[in-house]
Amino acid sequence: MLDGRNDVVGTQEMSQVPSWVDANWASASKTGDNLVFTMDLAGALPASVDAGMAAEWGFMIDSTASGSPDWVVYASDTVQDGWTFGVFNPKTKQRLSGPQFPGTATHADTKVTLTVNAASLGAPQAFTWFAFTNIYEKSTSGGQAQQAGDKIPDNGVPDNSADWLPFP
Repeated sequence: MLDGRNDVVGTQEMSQVPSWVDANWASASKTGDNLVFTMDLAGALPASVDAGMAAEWGFMIDSTASGSPDWVVYASDTVQDGWTFGVFNPKTKQRLSGPQFPGTATHADTKVTLTVNAASLGAPQAFTWFAFTNIYEKSTSGGQAQQAGDKIPDNGVPDNSADWLPFP
């Protein structure tokens, strides 16, 4: 699924938003027993994020046609933890990350690819999904953290949205 360039949205006070927050393309596919989620970004990924920042790239999956996510497959980068990968069930709060991550992940140049064993997500044969990016930056004035991000599709939001993408 293609996405427009320069369509990152966020709080006005956020300093310059890096190009690697702008998602240009995302896909979901199946290879054998695995689901493969890939995102291409407008700029090259950093070796690490700046102090006071956290970034994440992910895919929300609705495998029960409930209109809200059953699983989130994600990659994140913070100064404290470095790159981490995981799956999260927002309904049960189950999180499999670090050595428990049921798959593989790569991040190079402008691409993030997350490959997850479908059985770890309940082995869905069909589902709807959308991709997202987020960056958070501590406020320099002591207020709330500033945030910016992108979604594919732009109208794909959790909880009762009809704009999620179908798989297959």
